[in-house]
Amino acid sequence: MIHIILAILKIVGILLAVLLGLVLLILLTVLFLPLRYRICAEKHGELKKSTANVSVSWLFGILKVKAGYRNGQISFVPQIFGKKIDFAKKNTGQTEDSSEEAENNETKNCETEKTEDVSEEKKPLPVLEEKTKPDPKPSPKTETQENRASKSETQDGEMSELQAEDAAEPEKRHRFFNIIEKVRMQIEKIRNRILTAKEQAKKTIRSITKSKETLKRYLDFLRSDLSREVYQILKNHLFYLLRHIRPHKIKGYVHYGFGDPALTGEFTGILYLILPAKCEELDLEPDFEDQVCEGEVLALGHIRICHLALTGAKIFFDKKLKIYWKRFRQLRRA
Repeated sequence: MIHIILAILKIVGILLAVLLGLVLLILLTVLFLPLRYRICAEKHGELKKSTANVSVSWLFGILKVKAGYRNGQISFVPQIFGKKIDFAKKNTGQTEDSSEEAENNETKNCETEKTEDVSEEKKPLPVLEEKTKPDPKPSPKTETQENRASKSETQDGEMSELQAEDAAEPEKRHRFFNIIEKVRMQIEKIRNRILTAKEQAKKTIRSITKSKETLKRYLDFLRSDLSREVYQILKNHLFYLLRHIRPHKIKGYVHYGFGDPALTGEFTGILYLILPAKCEELDLEPDFEDQVCEGEVLALGHIRICHLALTGAKIFFDKKLKIYWKRFRQLRRA
């Protein structure tokens, strides 16, 4: 019985050791196996006519991603074991099915419209009957009645005009008082607008003074000794990453210029700091007079995840950076 239990424990231990070994192997491959990249760019004249190709491979070329820019169009092709993965095929199939359904629906709608038009044409049109009536001739009795009615209308009109004049006097008074009330309301509105403008000006002055105080606090914080130390730490980490990420081989030539001699000289110095020492096959041609950017470049390099992980861990566990972050949060809350 004991032998059986020991054998089971032995098998479980072997399985756990194998699993741990696999996990360690995967972890080591992710950390130390380099991610290789190849950059090829060419520019002469306009940006639309330029070309650029970038390929990134990992795990001895099993996983590869290619991206390119040509004639103003961007291409992106992932590969596994050298075979392309096309995501567009599924989308094209779905679009073809939807287009066929749309065409069928359109044909059905056209057939129904045709049948409706034919049925409307077959309907009988209504016949209009015209009835002619004889024009009545005026009689002498009606003429006398019209004269009497016109006389009575003139008398009624004169009476109504007198009544309207009597009724117009209170209406004129009412209109006069309405005009005075409207003028008073307009004056009140202008006074309220002036008061609101004064309050708004006071608020803007307060906000400007407050923003000045906050800006002064931020500037004092950035000029402190702790900020300088943190800047130096981050600068060292950045240069460490650039040493391991920058390409180890570069070919070609670059003809560049910003139109400003000082800016062109500063950019040239930065390039010589970033580029590796063994960069004899790359020709830098700075132009200190004109604004130019053209050339052909081929760059090869690799990136290891272990360098990124190490830099991230150093930044995360740095005490000065933690203190700096706490003080910055306190400054934001204040």
